Amino acid sequence: MVAYIDKLSEFGKSFQIKVIYSLIHDVKFLQDIFDIVESSYFEREEHQWVVEQVITYYTEYKKCITMDVLALSVKSVQSPSFQESVKKTIKEIYTTDKLDDVDFVKDQFENFCKNQKLKKAILASTDLLKRGEYDEIKVLVDNALKAGMSKEIGHNWTEHVEARLTNVRKASPVYMKVIDDITAGGLGSGEIGVVAAPSGIGKTWVLCQIGYNAVMHGHNVLHITLELSDDYVARRYDTILTGKPFSVLQEDSSILKEKLKAVRGNLDIRQFPTRSVSTHGLEAFIEKVIQIKPVDLIVLDYADLLDSGKKSTGNSYDDMGNIYEELRGISGKLGIPIWTATQTNRDSLSSDVIGASGIADSYKKVMTADFIMSVIRKDIDKLNNKARVHIIKNRFGPDGMTFSASMDTNIGKFHIYETQVDNKKVEEQQETLEKQQLKQKYESYKKKPTVSNDFG
Repeated sequence: MVAYIDKLSEFGKSFQIKVIYSLIHDVKFLQDIFDIVESSYFEREEHQWVVEQVITYYTEYKKCITMDVLALSVKSVQSPSFQESVKKTIKEIYTTDKLDDVDFVKDQFENFCKNQKLKKAILASTDLLKRGEYDEIKVLVDNALKAGMSKEIGHNWTEHVEARLTNVRKASPVYMKVIDDITAGGLGSGEIGVVAAPSGIGKTWVLCQIGYNAVMHGHNVLHITLELSDDYVARRYDTILTGKPFSVLQEDSSILKEKLKAVRGNLDIRQFPTRSVSTHGLEAFIEKVIQIKPVDLIVLDYADLLDSGKKSTGNSYDDMGNIYEELRGISGKLGIPIWTATQTNRDSLSSDVIGASGIADSYKKVMTADFIMSVIRKDIDKLNNKARVHIIKNRFGPDGMTFSASMDTNIGKFHIYETQVDNKKVEEQQETLEKQQLKQKYESYKKKPTVSNDFG
């Protein structure tokens, strides 16, 4: 925070040069402060002259003044000595290169102008107060408070067509071809992807696979776990990397150490006890991490285990919905996509495909998330290292499709096949496999030797 300053001269010459530079180069900044900036705020006459030219030009053309226009205007200055001073000032403005703090300069100047506007309104209210014209005082002060507000309305459909055509959404791939194809490249800033599955199906394995893919392609991943220990999560990444159970890696650590040399990105894993951190605490932690190192992707295992915080309504439906809304806000504010998981209800265990109705606790999760895929594995699927992935929601493309997947949690393998699955055929195949397995069990039972009954 900067203490209240009554005169712009107290900021110094360099500060004022940077302000004028911004007025000439940043049309949005000029647009926002146009109704509160005055040339008289500036200390030097040559600075005042340049600001007056900027204001005059913007009034007529609604654009920032150019160097060519300034050069022509300088010729109209009558005094040779003052003309020389103005030329020197313009050159100084255009050649200034120490602009690391220009955003700070613009913020401080905007606050200064607002304070000056409000100060004038208060002083002008003195006579109105004596006359008892209170409504006029309110109008005067309200206008002063509104001055300097952003004039940007938003995206204009017809005027901003070029911006739409050239503005490409920057997405972080999942490096699973099926998902990247239907999401136009993955998730971007302000977007949340959710893996929905019943307990014991392997949500953490899927999230680890997403994190692993990103790291192996050179990205920096922050994996936050609210259920398993950081050491245990790291072991799962070890298994995915090597394709071997961690017990094997403990016997021969050279396998893991050699494979780790090929890792291109960075992975940090942080554990928080279940329900011990809210979305606000999570945001504060991520911001601290970003100050130390860049983060390209956040894996949160998983959002349902966050604390609802002080804003708890006592209603689990609203609390869980609020958590997902706040997470999406964090993603947008920090510019980092988030992948998380959610629990499905118990009925979904018997389903061949899990849809939106299977999401537990709050349908607001479905409303808030940008992409949701469910994963289901029945007992027969686990025996055959198979799974089914259903696209519940997709803001960026088609949804409602079901894909077959291979999933072996013993070696950390999860792969979604590109061919879509006919759900009716899945049910028929499931029934056939179950019959075959029952028949095998029955045949095995018949081959067992009978045990004599001494009491028979």
